[in-house]
Amino acid sequence: MINDAMREMVVDTAGLATWESICEGAGLSPSVRFASDETFPDSVTYDLVASASKVLDAPAAALLENFGAYWFGFSMRSGYGDLYGAAGANLLAFLQQLDAMHARLALAMPEFEAPSFRVSDVDEEGLKLHYHSKRPGLHPFVKGLVVALGDHFGQPVTMTLIQSRDEGASHEVFALKFATGVNQ
Repeated sequence: MINDAMREMVVDTAGLATWESICEGAGLSPSVRFASDETFPDSVTYDLVASASKVLDAPAAALLENFGAYWFGFSMRSGYGDLYGAAGANLLAFLQQLDAMHARLALAMPEFEAPSFRVSDVDEEGLKLHYHSKRPGLHPFVKGLVVALGDHFGQPVTMTLIQSRDEGASHEVFALKFATGVNQ
């Protein structure tokens, strides 16, 4: 599903020919299709991101952040809106329920290897979001997704990466600051 969303985003924003160039750069057939119920090795996604970075002449981190924001809308259009609605009435509640939501998804997709999230240090202005994943380098995707979720809940948020595996930490930690307060 993630690769299908990437295809849709690229085709929507840069055209089919650009997507085909990205596929070729990733060693894939330009006509490749990604079924939502089919799993692919993580290397396919990483190769697509690396190729997109070259073809679009943009840093992979920026592409991943934009893709995180795009993912929210894509997943809503793909039938996962009910999961988002059931996971909380505001961004804090949603973030606190992310692992439970991923556990429900894993029931339908046994090969799904979800990341894990933990919220800490909550105060009226913000919180810390701990992100654990077996997939390195995807934290910009998380940032784009969480910012889009904040907009969805009417809670604009800024995120700063304050701890990273790139710097030797065991996982990523983001500091989130809410423009309207955590519990709005």
